[in-house]
Amino acid sequence: MNKKDSESGNKKLERQIVVACVTLKDELAAAMETCHSSLAVRWLPVKHDTPDEMRKMIQQTIDSQTQADTILLAYGCCGGGLVGIKSDNARLVIPRAADCIALLLNNQPDLERLRTRGYFLTRGWLNGEKSLEKSLDAVARQYGPKKMEDWIRAVYGGYQALFLIDTGAYAFAQEKHRVGQLARRLGLKPRGIAGDISLLKRLVSGQWDSRFIIKKPGTQTTYDDFS
Repeated sequence: MNKKDSESGNKKLERQIVVACVTLKDELAAAMETCHSSLAVRWLPVKHDTPDEMRKMIQQTIDSQTQADTILLAYGCCGGGLVGIKSDNARLVIPRAADCIALLLNNQPDLERLRTRGYFLTRGWLNGEKSLEKSLDAVARQYGPKKMEDWIRAVYGGYQALFLIDTGAYAFAQEKHRVGQLARRLGLKPRGIAGDISLLKRLVSGQWDSRFIIKKPGTQTTYDDFS
């Protein structure tokens, strides 16, 4: 064995793991299949509406990965839920995205304007434990039809459309009917919008450019990291 072979054989292989929100299961699975990635994934429940709980859950998961050299986070910041996390042992790699919407619509130049017009969905969000359908049904049971209408106006009255993001990771046509029904209940127009999973592909294939946050072991994330 020559010196080069010996050095190669002794070099420790980097151990990577993905920590991901279950809402992105379709999209991350598609990205990993495209990139022929076999990385292990730790799926975590949706906590984007409670950022403090989300941060605590993610930090506990990071702390449990004592054998990882690099932890890839398939998340957006989601109300600050990723601010203040760190790993004592591993490098953290995170898409520089304000939330999951920005993660899946990163190529939309007018995203901020679209946010003011509509509410966004994917199949993952439609099937979630706290899905829009389940929320509407719960409010209807609790308050009845009249108060339900008042609640819809208060929460969704500023929107014009209900957007279904076509990420190419699920059968878009099959979900359009569900979104149409939801849009009618909310008094909104159902719309499709093209998304993409390019950031997730880059995440799992190691193509980490300026669109990613890379934190060395022991270094906390900050709000400025996501701006």
